[in-house]
Amino acid sequence: MNEGEKLSIVMFTGGRGTQTISATLLKYPYVTLTLVSNTYDDGLSTGRLRAFVPGMLGPSDIRKNVSRLIPDDNFAHRALHQLIEYRLPTPCAEKDAERLLRALQPGTAGVPIPEVREAFMSLSLRHARLAAEWTGHFLAYWESQKKAGLQAGRQDALFDFGDCSLGNILFVGCYLQCGGSFNKAVESFSRGCDARGRVLEVTDGQNHVLVGLKENGSYLPDEAHIVSEQEEAPIEELYLLSSYLETAQWERKPKKDLQALLAGRDQTPRINPEAESALLAADIIIYGPGTQHSSLFPSYLTQGVTEAIAANAAAEKIFIGNIRKDFEIRHETAESLVRKFFYYLNRKNTLQIPWEDLVTLFFIQDPALDDMQPSQAVTFDPARFPFPAKQVVVTNWASGPSAHSGGRVLDEVIRVVNDKTQKKLRPFRHTVSIVVPGLNEARTLRKVLRSLTLLDFSALGVGREILYVDGGSADGSLDLAQSVPEVKVFSLKDEKGRGAALRLGIQKASGDMIAFFPSDGEYEPQDLLTVIQEIVRSEFNVVYGSRLIKCVDFSQRIREIYHGNYMLYLTSKYGGILTSIMNLWMYNRFITDPFSGIKAFDARLLRNLELSSSGFEIETEILARLGQKQHYVLEVPVAYHPRTRSQGKKTTLVDGLRAIVKLMTLRAHG
Repeated sequence: MNEGEKLSIVMFTGGRGTQTISATLLKYPYVTLTLVSNTYDDGLSTGRLRAFVPGMLGPSDIRKNVSRLIPDDNFAHRALHQLIEYRLPTPCAEKDAERLLRALQPGTAGVPIPEVREAFMSLSLRHARLAAEWTGHFLAYWESQKKAGLQAGRQDALFDFGDCSLGNILFVGCYLQCGGSFNKAVESFSRGCDARGRVLEVTDGQNHVLVGLKENGSYLPDEAHIVSEQEEAPIEELYLLSSYLETAQWERKPKKDLQALLAGRDQTPRINPEAESALLAADIIIYGPGTQHSSLFPSYLTQGVTEAIAANAAAEKIFIGNIRKDFEIRHETAESLVRKFFYYLNRKNTLQIPWEDLVTLFFIQDPALDDMQPSQAVTFDPARFPFPAKQVVVTNWASGPSAHSGGRVLDEVIRVVNDKTQKKLRPFRHTVSIVVPGLNEARTLRKVLRSLTLLDFSALGVGREILYVDGGSADGSLDLAQSVPEVKVFSLKDEKGRGAALRLGIQKASGDMIAFFPSDGEYEPQDLLTVIQEIVRSEFNVVYGSRLIKCVDFSQRIREIYHGNYMLYLTSKYGGILTSIMNLWMYNRFITDPFSGIKAFDARLLRNLELSSSGFEIETEILARLGQKQHYVLEVPVAYHPRTRSQGKKTTLVDGLRAIVKLMTLRAHG
């Protein structure tokens, strides 16, 4: 990659499985995105549309991918997205559907459905014109078919519009406008919707249907049966046919005979030349997660796909494993899915391309790091995974019950690019993980956690998660934390102490930024916005909130805390100053407030410090590790409302001495 060039990413996708990943990639200014999918979908209303327009592939995944690529920058684009995603009611009378579609034509009466009317009236003139053109072509075809049906004596409804996506109807109109060329329709529809990236059908657009055979000999007669709830036996084989089998051709047929029949009719589609060019030129090729046996494996059966991937020796090629089991992979594991992936990518082993030419990294979910029931998770056994561990990234890729964290995927992509090229891409800031350690803080905990849940980081363009780590409270703190919505609660098991709590929080955090915030009510949650802002906008990787920068008389504050206990007053006041001076002497870094309770870090940097302390001394261990690695620390002012010893302040003289000893030990022994 040359300076100024964008990173070209091509991702194999279905309709929904890569939604969070593509949404994140689109936010990163240094990426151009191409989504490649097959269009064998034939379920429900999509199947009815394919039957209504013979020879046409399924438009649903194209519509879904184009829809998510529509910009979100103005009201007109948001209205277009709403219009495309609108689904007609179930049931839907033919006359009501006709009335709606005709209302989108120029010079007609108003749109009868308020939701559609509001979206249509908010479209740009260009988008309204295109919607009128596409619905016009659909209506003309529908009228011609209706006329032919009447001439043949047919009196029933010509097409069941129930639950049909308006976007799919618009695509069919676009397809008819393009003379029945599916790939021209994809290009025209994408361009018409101002898609921010490219959407490509993987094949040359010739019509095929997808069927499957299970290990027990059960036949899956179409794509809809492949993705639906089904009996326990795994899917053994997929086939692409020129047309569906008649029931009499497969019903009650022995498995061996059915295999022979299907193998004899199996087709190999040819690659879309545009998809081939995209794969040959890509910097990153991603095999996305999703419904493997319908959305992904069939794409790899296309002639030319594997050859183009293998020919692009410079690209990083990343397989992203599924997190959650679906109907069609109930008995699969990460290992079995990867084996099937290579089986189909080598076109059922008719090719013998080495796996190293097809995949450089595997992103696999660690089931131990999510909250999913074991029966729902795609399991992973490192001992049985047949590929080198150095090429497998096992972590918590999840964001929600089954979706992938697009930010975490992009983080890893950026790391790979930066490690292997001289061009250093800027990190993409997407989520701050706020780690709140606590021990017997029932008096303040609920208020602190609720205040954190109200923090709005949207102005910074990032999300947030809150992780409370309990150190073994005996006052009900753990139960209080579990009662606060949006807070992930963890509890220390064997180790105890502030350091152990923070390290567990770091381990569980999924954000690209990690902030520490105390549970004692001494700090203002709003100050977290200032701390995080410096990481997001100013590109600092370590930011401390300093109580001294904003404090007029710190000595008086300490006197209030310790109520005349002169020894504790001296050790608290001068202990912090001594630590700052020692840090300057040993690591050439002067930090005004080394024991601040509010601080934030780039998550990868923080994990690379490899912290080990269990107690309060983790504060000076962090300073020492930062100094050893020569990381700059920015300090910003934060408010501070100290509590007294009687109100529960826990830091002791022994804690301070251990912290100083830790600083000295790390200087002496590293």
